[in-house]
Amino acid sequence: MSWSFVKLRDVVAHFESGKRPKGGVSKYTDGILSLGGEHLDYNGGFFLENPKFVPEKFAESLHKVQIEEGDILIVKDGATTGKISFATAEVKNSVINEHLFQLRPTEAVNSKFLFYFLWSSSGNKEILKDFRGSAQGGITKSVLNVCEVPVASLNEQRRIVEKIETLFARLDAGEAALKKVQTLLARYRQSVLKAAVTGDLTQDWQVQNAGCVESGHDLLQRILKTRRDNWQGRGKYKEPIAPDTTSLPKLPEGWVWASLDALIVDGPTNGLSPKVSTDGTGVPSFKLTATTSGTFVINGETVKYVNAHIEADSKYWLQKDDVLIQRGNTIEYVGTAAIFPGPNNAFIYPDLMMRIRFEDELLARWVVTWINFEYAKKYFRRLATGTAGNMPKINSTTLNTLPVPMPSFEEMQQTLEITESIEHRCRGLEDAARAELARSKALRQSILKQAFAGRLVPQDPNDEPASELLARIRAECQSISNSKRRRSTMLKKQA
Repeated sequence: MSWSFVKLRDVVAHFESGKRPKGGVSKYTDGILSLGGEHLDYNGGFFLENPKFVPEKFAESLHKVQIEEGDILIVKDGATTGKISFATAEVKNSVINEHLFQLRPTEAVNSKFLFYFLWSSSGNKEILKDFRGSAQGGITKSVLNVCEVPVASLNEQRRIVEKIETLFARLDAGEAALKKVQTLLARYRQSVLKAAVTGDLTQDWQVQNAGCVESGHDLLQRILKTRRDNWQGRGKYKEPIAPDTTSLPKLPEGWVWASLDALIVDGPTNGLSPKVSTDGTGVPSFKLTATTSGTFVINGETVKYVNAHIEADSKYWLQKDDVLIQRGNTIEYVGTAAIFPGPNNAFIYPDLMMRIRFEDELLARWVVTWINFEYAKKYFRRLATGTAGNMPKINSTTLNTLPVPMPSFEEMQQTLEITESIEHRCRGLEDAARAELARSKALRQSILKQAFAGRLVPQDPNDEPASELLARIRAECQSISNSKRRRSTMLKKQA
């Protein structure tokens, strides 16, 4: 194979970092786009939903790092060190801050060829050879002397880039179809939930069982009686918060609105967040990701261990069928609920979750179905305090006042049997889509591995060898440098 492996410095014409104005950029709402690590996505592109700007005059002082199409941007510090993107017209003429490097290659390499290598697993490892410091450390300009990159003939580089992009385009189409499936599944789930909590899913059942079962109103009165009977030892009885039924949809005959407060036998209670153990020992607790999907997930990715002594009778120990609600998360997930499947007294839960407990497991399942329906999600988003920047939160009052539609126990059972069967099938389809997306991601890396091993396209013996290409470029650069020195010497003599 007529390739050469060289230090990154040998194929780089420009490698600089930027900066921000004194005092930061938060006060600027327009001007010149200023890119940081948060604006680079993991697919080699850009995430510009939260753009940052600098004044035009300040941007003029950053002319050296004004972005041109074909530049390669690299995160230089922090947890995402080594993440890279390829500059397109979308970010042309913007500037970068101090957390990015801007790389512009010499004529020895096709910019896309170099980008694809650095974006590959092998290329990322080469970049991170220069990583120094703790988890918030980073790389310096020394990466130019450490990172090794492959160089093929220019013609072969172009063929490789064309082949990569042809194959990636096919993967893009497949991934777009899979993401559409995920979107359609999410919509279908919400339509099923809507039919469930408004009685549309059980219309035939309602006709067949009219007058044969306890009404939602009678069920609520029975729950409230149990609530009063169990109040002993807790001081003066506190009536549950009445639900605000303004603007709520009309319920089927026999249904009634209740506040969540009226249905709970214990809670809402915030969790506990002691210091996380560094050696994998301690009390098991959960991360937010355990409940983000609306179904409880218990595995190595969702469990953490904390340094704490929890008494055996502590309120923080979870019991089977407890419901956990995320009281703080991104606005998309705040309020998401899931039922803890057990076992008892084995896990505690974090401060960013609230626990509520019900007398009956069926009621817990019904409430979680309602909470994860779009109406309840919008309710929590509307009443959440804070902004996306500091994690929106809901409190116990917001949770207690949530209106919940109440049918009979029998209709709850019938509805949940249908919805949970549909959910099981949906989850199977979603898992399959997620697995295919992961496979596609791995396939991209496999394509890049083949490309930079010289096995993706055939080599042409008529192509200029990489060693000769590099020698020619070095000679041209040296000639330009010598010419500049001679001109400088002549000007000094004339002066």
